[in-house]
Amino acid sequence: MPSSYLCCFAPPHFLNYSAADGLPSNTVYAIAQGADGALWIGTRNGLARFDGMHFQSWKEYGRVNALTVDKAGRLWVGSTQGLRVRDDGIAGNIRALHTDAKGYVWATVGDTLLLKLSYKDGIREEARCAYEKRDSEGDYPYYQIYEAQDGKLRIAGRLVSNQYVEDKQSPHITLPSWEGVLCIGSYAETGGKLYAFEDHTSLLHTVKAGATISLGRLPIAHARLLADHKGQLWAAGSYGVGPVNTEKPEDTPVYQTASTELYCLFEDRQGNLWVGGDNGLSVLCPALQQVRTLSSANIKALLEDHTGKIWMGRAEDRVSSLYEDRSGTVYVGLWNNTGWEVWKDGRKAYKDRLTGPLPKEQIEARSLDGANWISDFLEDGEGRFWVVTWEGVGLNEWDRYARKSLPPRLLSPFRYPSLQTDTNIYLSSRLGSRLIEDAKGNLVYATTQTGKDLPSLYKETSAGGLAMQYRNNNVIPTGLEFQED
Repeated sequence: MPSSYLCCFAPPHFLNYSAADGLPSNTVYAIAQGADGALWIGTRNGLARFDGMHFQSWKEYGRVNALTVDKAGRLWVGSTQGLRVRDDGIAGNIRALHTDAKGYVWATVGDTLLLKLSYKDGIREEARCAYEKRDSEGDYPYYQIYEAQDGKLRIAGRLVSNQYVEDKQSPHITLPSWEGVLCIGSYAETGGKLYAFEDHTSLLHTVKAGATISLGRLPIAHARLLADHKGQLWAAGSYGVGPVNTEKPEDTPVYQTASTELYCLFEDRQGNLWVGGDNGLSVLCPALQQVRTLSSANIKALLEDHTGKIWMGRAEDRVSSLYEDRSGTVYVGLWNNTGWEVWKDGRKAYKDRLTGPLPKEQIEARSLDGANWISDFLEDGEGRFWVVTWEGVGLNEWDRYARKSLPPRLLSPFRYPSLQTDTNIYLSSRLGSRLIEDAKGNLVYATTQTGKDLPSLYKETSAGGLAMQYRNNNVIPTGLEFQED
């Protein structure tokens, strides 16, 4: 089957995670997915759980070589310190783990022992047998227990001879007579064919009727094979990862990740492909491969309107925000002190700007460059329309039909030193940014700078910003008079 999975995407886009993101180590040897959808990651320096947002680590496991989740949802952790399941464990250097079709867990221990295990109030040994290890140098984490459709358990790895277990009730090792094939490093099955990667030569074979047929050499060394849910065969190892061209393996494309050496390859239930290596964890998300570059401009705002059309606000056009109200009218906020544009039915209808009224004490704010630097818009649950600005009143109520500002119902407690009189004047926002309406109908207003002596009504954030709930709060200073600007 030729590779077609990524034929339109060159190169594919990988997301990379490292110790800086929360992994206990940058060297990743094993990946599994729990019943709750979270990923478990085995590293050189412990076990990690990833929920899609955050990593949680347990460094007490040491070097984790293998992981599997059994049919009951229990996580089995194989490390150089032994095998752990919940609060039980066995000693030994666990090389590989596999949960078979009947729910038994198989483990390679050390360099010569294969165990068949179950769990009931603890780990139970059901059977054991020896497997053969080739003499070789190094301690490479390329061990695999693979269950093919013919029911045989095949043991693969850089250090092991070609062998399989056929009778799982009374397991014993059978050595196939594959002339000239030294060591199978990994197996995978797709399209009714069993593929075998020969580690020492990088040759890809098919296994049929007890014999191997060489297909060609992969441009990836020490590869791990995987067949995804679409039937595409993948290989990951030294030099990168790629979708295998099974007709001409030498033409397999090789994609680079953050790691030079890749040790494990895993597909989650959502169809994302994960690889772990010597520089962290990388994921290839099919959905991300559909991303196209629509514009090379500096985009400051995005909006999908009710018809499904995408609006993009470019920095060169001084666009700062985009908003669509319930009637389908689109508001384009501008960042050049000129207000905003109003678009109807896909066409620009007119342009508006704030004009007041403002408290007399606030008129001096005009010397601070005006109030028409637009940050955000909001139509609240009662149909009122709000315009957020960087200066001036900040949270402005706007009559869309009369096209004028309404008298401010509320002002924030910010004080700003007047350039003219060096006294304090009221501004209802200083550096206003975003506005939302919460589930209780409160308007929650965010700003990037707070003032001093805040009333208890307001809560300052650790970043120095402020979220302010306005509904039913009258915080306009008493005695203020209003006039049109």
